[in-house]
Amino acid sequence: PFTSELIQGLGSVFAEHDLTLLLVPPLDGSLEEAVRQASVDGFISLGLAADDPTLEALARMGLPTVHVDSDPLSGAVVNVDDRGGAEAAARHLVELGHRRLAVIMLPGARARTGLTAVASRRLAGYEAVLSEAGLEDPLQLVAGATLEAGAEAFAQMRGQARQPTAVLAMSDMAAVGLMAAAQAAGRRVPEDLSIVGFDDLPMAAWTRPGLTTVRQPIAEKGRLAAQLVISLLEGRRPASPPPLQTSLVVRGSTGAPGR
Repeated sequence: PFTSELIQGLGSVFAEHDLTLLLVPPLDGSLEEAVRQASVDGFISLGLAADDPTLEALARMGLPTVHVDSDPLSGAVVNVDDRGGAEAAARHLVELGHRRLAVIMLPGARARTGLTAVASRRLAGYEAVLSEAGLEDPLQLVAGATLEAGAEAFAQMRGQARQPTAVLAMSDMAAVGLMAAAQAAGRRVPEDLSIVGFDDLPMAAWTRPGLTTVRQPIAEKGRLAAQLVISLLEGRRPASPPPLQTSLVVRGSTGAPGR
């Protein structure tokens, strides 16, 4: 769902300029090789970690390139205020009275890379608020942005000696999967477990209870990235926009602990 919204934003701008969008998945497990063999005029990368060798491969090719959800050393980039959104989510739970929290981390872009820029910024936001409140470090679990991964994260969380009363998930998909698994195990949301996601995908409003989450402008991120790469193709050198604003959307999945 996240990627489809991003592609809608990209596609809406490219269609106006009679340009074609080509998705480039890894070739025989190698994203660098896929990039080298792609017959394209420019690239838009998504979520590459700073140490991902694909960034170096893109730089060597010298084609117009825009990075989304990344922190490259150079080049045009489109990000959102991940840290600010994460701070708002953590502060919401702290103000509700939660003291034992878990964070569901996004995995690295690929096995060889460390935390993505997005995960690093969101974790920094969570930890800043929890540290300011004098709370212990949160339990950290890693889950991909899928329902299945969220359910697996809950299974891991159940095995902990000290059970968290609230969860900060770095994606809505993992949050919804975790919520479903918790409810299937007899845990009440939010009475027994509060859950906050990140993205505000359409499904966040459909869950029961509705998912409290951080809204980010996904389609707008795609539109801006498309406009930047078109500017580069036209020979201009556009400045990267400031991080796009995020906002907390409070629904029914959060409440005071032990309510």
